Amino acid sequence: MSQRNTNFKSVIGRLCPLVIVVILMVGCTNGSPASFSTSSLFAKPEESLSAADLKTDPSYSKSTQWFESYENAQRESLRTGKPMLALFTGSDWCGPCISLKKHVFESSAFKKWAADEVVLLKLDFPKKTPQSPKLKTQNQRLSQKYAINSYPTILFLDSDGEVQGKQGHGTDAVQWIAAAERKLR
Repeated sequence: MSQRNTNFKSVIGRLCPLVIVVILMVGCTNGSPASFSTSSLFAKPEESLSAADLKTDPSYSKSTQWFESYENAQRESLRTGKPMLALFTGSDWCGPCISLKKHVFESSAFKKWAADEVVLLKLDFPKKTPQSPKLKTQNQRLSQKYAINSYPTILFLDSDGEVQGKQGHGTDAVQWIAAAERKLR
Protein backbone atom coordinates (compact mmCIF):
# COMPACT_ATOMS: atom_id res chain seq x y z
CA MET A 1 0.00 0.00 0.00
CA SER A 2 2.84 2.36 0.80
CA GLN A 3 4.36 1.74 -2.65
CA ARG A 4 1.02 2.61 -4.34
CA ASN A 5 0.69 5.77 -2.29
CA THR A 6 4.22 6.81 -3.25
CA ASN A 7 3.54 6.12 -6.96
CA PHE A 8 0.29 8.10 -6.81
CA LYS A 9 2.01 11.09 -5.22
CA SER A 10 4.76 10.88 -7.84
CA VAL A 11 2.26 10.92 -10.70
CA ILE A 12 0.32 13.81 -9.16
CA GLY A 13 3.57 15.69 -8.53
CA ARG A 14 4.43 15.43 -12.21
CA LEU A 15 0.94 16.29 -13.50
CA CYS A 16 0.29 19.43 -11.43
CA PRO A 17 2.88 21.62 -13.21
CA LEU A 18 1.62 20.35 -16.57
CA VAL A 19 -1.98 21.24 -15.71
CA ILE A 20 -0.90 24.74 -14.62
CA VAL A 21 1.01 25.27 -17.89
CA VAL A 22 -1.99 24.13 -19.95
CA ILE A 23 -4.29 26.52 -18.09
CA LEU A 24 -1.91 29.42 -18.68
CA MET A 25 -1.52 28.55 -22.36
CA VAL A 26 -5.24 28.22 -23.00
CA GLY A 27 -6.18 31.37 -21.10
CA CYS A 28 -9.38 31.97 -19.25
CA THR A 29 -12.68 30.72 -20.59
CA ASN A 30 -15.40 33.13 -21.48
CA GLY A 31 -17.79 33.55 -18.59
CA SER A 32 -20.40 35.38 -20.64
CA PRO A 33 -23.88 35.03 -19.21
CA ALA A 34 -25.85 32.19 -20.78
CA SER A 35 -28.87 34.46 -20.92
CA PHE A 36 -27.26 36.76 -23.46
CA SER A 37 -29.19 36.53 -26.71
CA THR A 38 -27.76 36.78 -30.21
CA SER A 39 -30.90 38.64 -31.20
CA SER A 40 -29.63 41.66 -29.27
CA LEU A 41 -26.46 42.16 -31.31
CA PHE A 42 -27.45 45.63 -32.44
CA ALA A 43 -28.08 48.39 -29.95
CA LYS A 44 -31.30 50.29 -29.77
CA PRO A 45 -30.74 53.99 -30.47
CA GLU A 46 -31.14 54.90 -26.80
CA GLU A 47 -28.46 52.33 -25.86
CA SER A 48 -25.79 53.59 -28.27
CA LEU A 49 -22.50 54.68 -26.74
CA SER A 50 -21.12 58.17 -26.89
CA ALA A 51 -17.77 59.72 -26.10
CA ALA A 52 -19.32 61.16 -22.94
CA ASP A 53 -20.27 57.64 -21.81
CA LEU A 54 -16.95 56.00 -22.49
CA LYS A 55 -13.62 57.62 -21.97
CA THR A 56 -10.22 55.98 -22.24
CA ASP A 57 -9.18 53.47 -19.60
CA PRO A 58 -7.05 55.16 -16.92
CA SER A 59 -5.68 51.84 -15.56
CA TYR A 60 -3.44 51.52 -18.59
CA SER A 61 -0.48 53.79 -19.23
CA LYS A 62 -1.20 57.44 -19.96
CA SER A 63 1.24 57.37 -22.89
CA THR A 64 -0.78 54.64 -24.60
CA GLN A 65 -4.43 55.50 -25.17
CA TRP A 66 -6.84 52.57 -24.83
CA PHE A 67 -10.36 53.29 -26.05
CA GLU A 68 -13.26 51.59 -24.29
CA SER A 69 -15.79 52.67 -26.92
CA TYR A 70 -15.75 50.59 -30.10
CA GLU A 71 -17.34 53.48 -31.96
CA ASN A 72 -14.62 55.91 -30.88
CA ALA A 73 -11.84 53.43 -31.68
CA GLN A 74 -13.39 52.83 -35.09
CA ARG A 75 -13.50 56.57 -35.78
CA GLU A 76 -9.83 56.85 -34.81
CA SER A 77 -9.00 53.90 -37.06
CA LEU A 78 -10.75 55.61 -39.97
CA ARG A 79 -9.03 58.92 -39.21
CA THR A 80 -5.51 57.44 -38.96
CA GLY A 81 -5.75 54.48 -41.34
CA LYS A 82 -4.43 52.21 -38.55
CA PRO A 83 -6.04 48.89 -37.67
CA MET A 84 -7.67 48.39 -34.28
CA LEU A 85 -6.12 46.08 -31.71
CA ALA A 86 -9.19 44.82 -29.82
CA LEU A 87 -8.27 43.30 -26.46
CA PHE A 88 -10.95 41.03 -24.95
CA THR A 89 -9.87 40.70 -21.31
CA GLY A 90 -10.90 39.84 -17.77
CA SER A 91 -8.71 42.51 -16.21
CA ASP A 92 -9.39 41.76 -12.56
CA TRP A 93 -9.63 37.96 -12.51
CA CYS A 94 -7.89 36.39 -15.55
CA GLY A 95 -4.27 35.45 -14.75
CA PRO A 96 -3.02 35.39 -18.37
CA CYS A 97 -4.75 38.76 -19.00
CA ILE A 98 -3.03 40.35 -16.02
CA SER A 99 0.31 38.86 -17.11
CA LEU A 100 -0.14 40.13 -20.69
CA LYS A 101 -0.82 43.63 -19.41
CA LYS A 102 2.21 43.58 -17.11
CA HIS A 103 4.74 41.96 -19.45
CA VAL A 104 3.63 43.22 -22.86
CA PHE A 105 1.21 46.16 -22.78
CA GLU A 106 3.10 48.09 -20.10
CA SER A 107 6.47 47.63 -21.83
CA SER A 108 8.16 50.57 -23.55
CA ALA A 109 8.58 48.47 -26.72
CA PHE A 110 4.83 47.87 -26.95
CA LYS A 111 3.94 51.48 -26.17
CA LYS A 112 6.18 52.72 -28.99
CA TRP A 113 4.94 50.08 -31.43
CA ALA A 114 1.27 50.67 -30.58
CA ALA A 115 1.56 54.45 -30.94
CA ASP A 116 2.87 53.97 -34.48
CA GLU A 117 0.87 50.97 -35.66
CA VAL A 118 -2.57 50.44 -34.07
CA VAL A 119 -5.59 51.97 -32.38
CA LEU A 120 -6.04 50.29 -28.98
CA LEU A 121 -9.47 49.07 -27.86
CA LYS A 122 -9.99 47.42 -24.46
CA LEU A 123 -13.12 45.28 -24.13
CA ASP A 124 -13.17 44.24 -20.50
CA PHE A 125 -15.23 41.59 -18.69
CA PRO A 126 -14.33 42.23 -15.03
CA LYS A 127 -15.87 40.40 -12.10
CA LYS A 128 -15.16 42.99 -9.37
CA THR A 129 -14.64 46.29 -11.20
CA PRO A 130 -17.92 48.14 -11.82
CA GLN A 131 -18.89 49.03 -15.41
CA SER A 132 -21.72 51.06 -16.82
CA PRO A 133 -24.63 49.07 -18.32
CA LYS A 134 -23.85 50.59 -21.72
CA LEU A 135 -20.25 49.41 -21.60
CA LYS A 136 -21.28 45.90 -20.48
CA THR A 137 -23.80 45.69 -23.30
CA GLN A 138 -21.29 46.87 -25.90
CA ASN A 139 -18.65 44.38 -24.73
CA GLN A 140 -21.12 41.47 -24.63
CA ARG A 141 -22.33 42.24 -28.14
CA LEU A 142 -18.79 42.41 -29.50
CA SER A 143 -17.87 39.18 -27.71
CA GLN A 144 -20.85 37.51 -29.41
CA LYS A 145 -20.14 39.05 -32.80
CA TYR A 146 -16.52 37.86 -32.81
CA ALA A 147 -17.27 34.51 -31.06
CA ILE A 148 -14.87 35.15 -28.20
CA ASN A 149 -14.64 32.10 -25.93
CA SER A 150 -11.46 32.70 -23.92
CA TYR A 151 -9.48 35.54 -22.44
CA PRO A 152 -7.28 37.17 -23.36
CA THR A 153 -8.10 37.27 -27.05
CA ILE A 154 -6.65 39.97 -29.24
CA LEU A 155 -8.22 40.69 -32.63
CA PHE A 156 -6.73 42.97 -35.24
CA LEU A 157 -9.65 44.69 -36.97
CA ASP A 158 -9.77 46.98 -39.97
CA SER A 159 -11.84 50.16 -39.75
CA ASP A 160 -14.90 48.22 -40.98
CA GLY A 161 -14.55 45.80 -38.07
CA GLU A 162 -13.35 42.91 -40.24
CA VAL A 163 -10.88 40.56 -38.55
CA GLN A 164 -7.37 40.82 -40.01
CA GLY A 165 -5.71 38.55 -37.46
CA LYS A 166 -5.99 36.99 -34.00
CA GLN A 167 -3.47 36.66 -31.21
CA GLY A 168 -3.30 35.35 -27.65
CA HIS A 169 -1.26 36.23 -24.61
CA GLY A 170 2.49 36.21 -24.13
CA THR A 171 5.14 37.30 -21.67
CA ASP A 172 7.83 38.66 -24.00
CA ALA A 173 6.94 42.02 -25.53
CA VAL A 174 9.39 41.83 -28.44
CA GLN A 175 8.19 38.37 -29.48
CA TRP A 176 4.56 39.38 -29.05
CA ILE A 177 5.06 42.46 -31.25
CA ALA A 178 6.86 40.40 -33.93
CA ALA A 179 3.94 37.95 -34.02
CA ALA A 180 1.46 40.84 -34.22
CA GLU A 181 3.35 42.41 -37.12
CA ARG A 182 3.22 39.11 -39.04
CA LYS A 183 -0.56 39.04 -38.60
CA LEU A 184 -0.94 42.63 -39.78
CA ARG A 185 0.95 42.10 -43.06
